[in-house]
Amino acid sequence: MLEYFSIKKENSDKIVLFRIGDFYEAMGEDAIIVSKALDLNNTKRRINDNEHIDMCGIPANKLYSFTDTLVKNGYDVAIADIVDNKHQVVSNI
Repeated sequence: MLEYFSIKKENSDKIVLFRIGDFYEAMGEDAIIVSKALDLNNTKRRINDNEHIDMCGIPANKLYSFTDTLVKNGYDVAIADIVDNKHQVVSNI
């Protein structure tokens, strides 16, 4: 989670999609935007005993069709993937 927040801080003007397994996850306010723009379910993830964060996942095999829709709706997107065992932005759309 710390990697996500670090990447989001560097890309605060973009929706950050963060690779977790077979999905690219949007978190926090980005998750709310993504779920509404793409008509996807929004979930919550526990970050500590008292706090949860909104999450919305996009299947990795459908990433670009979903990002095309986000861009057409006026959003800029940063895609964070795992490179050399850590997450980093690999594409800005």
